[in-house]
Amino acid sequence: RRADLLDPHGTPRTSPTIGVRSFMHPIDNLEDRCARSLNLVPYFDGRYIRNPDDWETAIYPALHSFLTQEAKSVDRISLVLDAHSSLAFCAGSILNVKSGKRVEIEQRSNGRRFWSADDGASDPAWPKLAFNDIPLHQSRKEIAIAIGLTHDITAQVVAFASTHLPDVGKIIVAQPETGPSQFSVCGGRHAWQMSETVTQRLRDAVGSHVHIFMAGPNVFSFFLGQHQKAFGPATLYEWDFDGLRGGGYNRSLTVGL
Repeated sequence: RRADLLDPHGTPRTSPTIGVRSFMHPIDNLEDRCARSLNLVPYFDGRYIRNPDDWETAIYPALHSFLTQEAKSVDRISLVLDAHSSLAFCAGSILNVKSGKRVEIEQRSNGRRFWSADDGASDPAWPKLAFNDIPLHQSRKEIAIAIGLTHDITAQVVAFASTHLPDVGKIIVAQPETGPSQFSVCGGRHAWQMSETVTQRLRDAVGSHVHIFMAGPNVFSFFLGQHQKAFGPATLYEWDFDGLRGGGYNRSLTVGL
């Protein structure tokens, strides 16, 4: 248990641990604990993409090839994602709910551990998601969603969408009813339930295309990606954390076209 070699039910892990890296963690080498890994770091300068075209022409094909190859011979995968949230979402869309694979995602919070969709019983005390719609253009059919699990990103998404996304008719804001925080996601099952709630909200919204902005753990991004086919084409965005590229959001990938 100390070495995290048991699953939540106390049985030995039999699934291979694989990793995807798009940035370097300062004190934790992904290769040291993964049987195989995909290194996408050369495409980036720190957290910034060197060539924006690489998201779809090089990075996504490499991710798709790596994950599908690794998933061919096993039913269960332990996945370490030292990667952008866009890539966590894409990984979920590749290993989606129809793939028949049980995937657990490493989460760093109070130590490393693996979270999965069935890693515990549901707790009614867990924070539920609350939604709020912000209208932009009544006649436009595209939708943006600002998912703020760890912090509130509403103002930044409204500013970006108002300036750069003229076909977006409204922005859906999704936040825990208790407010965003580093502890708003209580485990893998909670993250899965949140992803299902967001998926249903997007399906009910009936938009022609969704633009997704997220602030939350990669385990949530992965689970939401597993549902992508249920709500259709999605474009993902990355936040300029260091403010070195003008601040705000930058488009990364579109999935499902």
